Amino acid sequence: MKNYETSKRDFELFKKEFMKWYEIFGLMHVEVLFQHKFADDDEDDAQDCYAYTTFDSVGMVSGVVLIKEWDDTKPTKYLIKKTAFHECMEVFLFHLRDCANSRFIEPREIGEEFHRVIRTMEAVVFEPTIDNEKERQKRQT
Repeated sequence: MKNYETSKRDFELFKKEFMKWYEIFGLMHVEVLFQHKFADDDEDDAQDCYAYTTFDSVGMVSGVVLIKEWDDTKPTKYLIKKTAFHECMEVFLFHLRDCANSRFIEPREIGEEFHRVIRTMEAVVFEPTIDNEKERQKRQT
């Protein structure tokens, strides 16, 4: 089985694509630190994946890692971009997962986070589908 290695060019594409979605989904409140490295055997997050994300919810800092050595999957532009999108969605949804994993969470906190996700999806997914000014004006009246 042949292993493939991601290049510096792949890493630059990964960062660029990640930042595109980061801006679209309004994640500017999260600091992002990128790394391009080989997976460590002791890192559970790095096993059997192309990239992974860590998150410090107190400091609002996310570590986003593109793994250098992939299995028998060649790192195409499409896969690099899809992987960047996936990791950006990890950052986008982290607080929701954090709420779900917390032992001391108020039900309203889960609801607030749930609706933060919905409002973002309305702005990012729904709004661009309103394709003419008349329809937008109807919506506002």
